[in-house]
Amino acid sequence: MEAENEVRGEATIVIGGATEREAAVASAEADARLLLAHDTPARAVQELLMARHGMAKRDAYALVLRLRDR
Repeated sequence: MEAENEVRGEATIVIGGATEREAAVASAEADARLLLAHDTPARAVQELLMARHGMAKRDAYALVLRLRDR
């Protein structure tokens, strides 16, 4: 900001990234992969993701479909 002669308006400074969210998504994916590898029904995996990871129903189902169709 020192490079600017005049700073007007608002400025946003990002101090850290969203590592907590990334870790939560990775954990949910790991659970889903494990269950899908053992032929757990998609609906059951979705329910687990919602209960254990607090995912929205739509997000959990989208994750299951993405991993199942790989």
